[in-house]
Amino acid sequence: MGNRRVSRLVTLLLGLALLVRGSWWTLQVALELRDWLDSDSWAVTRSTGLALQPGGGLRYNYRVAGWPYVGERTHFFLATPYLDGRHQRWLDANRGSTAVAVFYDPDAPWRAVLVPRVAMGWGPGLWFAGLGVLAVLLVLLMARRWHLWWRGRRDP
Repeated sequence: MGNRRVSRLVTLLLGLALLVRGSWWTLQVALELRDWLDSDSWAVTRSTGLALQPGGGLRYNYRVAGWPYVGERTHFFLATPYLDGRHQRWLDANRGSTAVAVFYDPDAPWRAVLVPRVAMGWGPGLWFAGLGVLAVLLVLLMARRWHLWWRGRRDP
């Protein structure tokens, strides 16, 4: 009897951890999608500084209406720059540059990107399709576990 309770508790805690982690990741994707869809109305300025970060990241400084801002996003939907060829190609093309174009949201200047377009090929489409399938499978798995837990709770 004690092992069943521990097993249920572990399942519940694991489910909550997955839910929180999945929710955070889903929120990040939703924010990237919002920015990308909104980026056609963004303004452009020149960076005031450009520095390569450890691990292949990039940090750039820019000013909007006299206020300083710092950005790190080169492309939309780019979670791991060192694994993506788009980022490396951009770095190669702009190596030695001291100023680059920064696209920013005039209503929220801290939202910025260096390359406001997304290469729409099989990659992003498959990525979103895979995300959808994964979300559905996770919900079905959690519903089944919840149902079995609830039924086991009511049955002696």
